Amino acid sequence: FAPSPPEGSEEYEAWLRGTLDSVTGETYPLCSCSEPKYFSNSPVPCEMNKFDDMIAFVHERTTTGRFAQVIAVDAKFELFSRAWCVAECVEADATCLPQFVK
Repeated sequence: FAPSPPEGSEEYEAWLRGTLDSVTGETYPLCSCSEPKYFSNSPVPCEMNKFDDMIAFVHERTTTGRFAQVIAVDAKFELFSRAWCVAECVEADATCLPQFVK
């Protein structure tokens, strides 16, 4: 995980929630590989901030018209509190990519 903010802060609580599986409540397992991990504090190599760019990239290169976005929404709608998820949905909508909510 990315370095934690100071304990007791609102940022820490949000960080802590991000380390837990929203279905099981268990801590996500950590990757045991030796590859370096990049987070939002390293925006260039970070992969988490590129979802909207990826949607645009794939949509531009899809010639079959069979590409669509499936939006899997959790019971508490927490998906919509994640900026990168909303950005991905907005980008897909802006490119007229078919979207299906499940």
